[in-house]
Amino acid sequence: MAEERAAVTWEELAWSNHIEQEAIVRLLISKGLISQTDFIEEVKQVQDQYASRKCVSGVKRLFLQLIAYSSSHSLQMWKKADNPYLY
Repeated sequence: MAEERAAVTWEELAWSNHIEQEAIVRLLISKGLISQTDFIEEVKQVQDQYASRKCVSGVKRLFLQLIAYSSSHSLQMWKKADNPYLY
């Protein structure tokens, strides 16, 4: 018999994805595989690529900008925190 899964909201799914993405980025930076600057530059390039597509509406463009800001802001706050991996 197949086990039923609990339904999740789009908000819960978005938060889960955001948390997992941030964890991956933190690991990559702390291990020295990428730099915070390289990550932020790449996010901006990807954002520009998505924004330049005709199918991206103003709302989607704003959402992508918010994600880019959120990612870079989270990393800046994390870097300011007592973090032994970055020193």
